Amino acid sequence: MKKSRHLDTVCLHGGAQYGDERKALSPPIHMSTSFTFDSLEDAELVMDFKSDDFVYTRGNNPTLRLFETRIAEMEGGTAGAAFSSGMAAISSVLLSLTKQGDHIVAHRTLYGSTHTVLTELLPRYGITAHLVNCCTIEELTALLDQLKGKGITPKALFFETPANPSLEVI
Repeated sequence: MKKSRHLDTVCLHGGAQYGDERKALSPPIHMSTSFTFDSLEDAELVMDFKSDDFVYTRGNNPTLRLFETRIAEMEGGTAGAAFSSGMAAISSVLLSLTKQGDHIVAHRTLYGSTHTVLTELLPRYGITAHLVNCCTIEELTALLDQLKGKGITPKALFFETPANPSLEVI
């Protein structure tokens, strides 16, 4: 069982694996864009996602992996995924959870670009978003009951709290 550490300790040392790294107390920032392999076999393992080694920094690198590991540890999770923007994260999550014919229930008040993804982008892929006031359980329950009556089980419930720009708390 993993020993519980204070949040301050996790923020400073979470996910770090201290080895040589030229004896630095803080892990270095890796700025390389690409990485080498010891053999063709090693390269094939990486390219087939059978190895955790790195290929190209846009996909992953030691600095990014440490950040994702540290955030996961801080949040009590088992893994993390970092994105270059909130919209990249939102789009990736919603597109990975859904497929043509699926439905998403979302709070009516959303950041403008999130609203656009739900009401303009996802419908192009046959994914329907139902916007509702998630601040009241009655309205949310009524929509879920209505969808259930039509044989629809939403794949996701999406909301931002506090909501942007109204600051509603769900």
